[in-house]
Amino acid sequence: MLVVTTSVATVITMTSKAGGAGDIWNLPYGVHGSARSWLILSSLSSITGGWATMATNIPDFTRYLKSDKGVYYQVAFLPGIQLMLGFFGIICCSASKVVYGKYIWDPLEIAAQWDGPSGRAGAFFVGLSWVVAQIGTNLSANVISCANDICCLFPKYINIRRGVIIATVTAAWIMQPWKIIHSAQSLLAFMAGLGIFLAPIAALLSADFWVVHRHKYDVPGLYRKNGRYRYNKYGTNWRAVIAFLVSVCPTLPGM
Repeated sequence: MLVVTTSVATVITMTSKAGGAGDIWNLPYGVHGSARSWLILSSLSSITGGWATMATNIPDFTRYLKSDKGVYYQVAFLPGIQLMLGFFGIICCSASKVVYGKYIWDPLEIAAQWDGPSGRAGAFFVGLSWVVAQIGTNLSANVISCANDICCLFPKYINIRRGVIIATVTAAWIMQPWKIIHSAQSLLAFMAGLGIFLAPIAALLSADFWVVHRHKYDVPGLYRKNGRYRYNKYGTNWRAVIAFLVSVCPTLPGM
């Protein structure tokens, strides 16, 4: 709610400064034909890639629900939030052209342009809300799930705390996230790349639960070293590996 409130306030501020939403709704198409079609698909991949992490990691949180009904609310809730924030970003970017003479896609850079006592106060709260958003996003989409996975792979050596430290160091330094957000193009390319690898994983998890095992898992068997889910002596389900490769390999040239 903090981020949504700040986003609404940012849109109101920019449209007030610009006297409207700018000319974004009246601009002619800059690309045509097949180039436009591929651009639309690329943009869709970037948006869905942002949710691909939650599609694969959400069981780490939903397993604590008292009722499974809470899952179904997200079907409408999450896309609605994404659509609303997308519109907010477009409107603010368009308004920035009117106010500052150039299109600014980064909300933090927009807030950095505000001057005066009220402007600096507004910029502070925008920055604070984005810090909260970054912490919440990384905890839910990256750190907790990665730590759980590492614990399952190496339970003898890694607990949840060590897993969190490894995930944090990897995401904050080794992956060099400042290069990912260097420009809008690099950010969209990275988000599209996420979907290439995570969408097949989410599909495999869904197919295994809904089709192969028909909603029935042997939960204690999931934690037995030589249980029914070990599959072969190396602990690998070769069918899942083939399905993953069939999904990923054709899309790699596009990435």
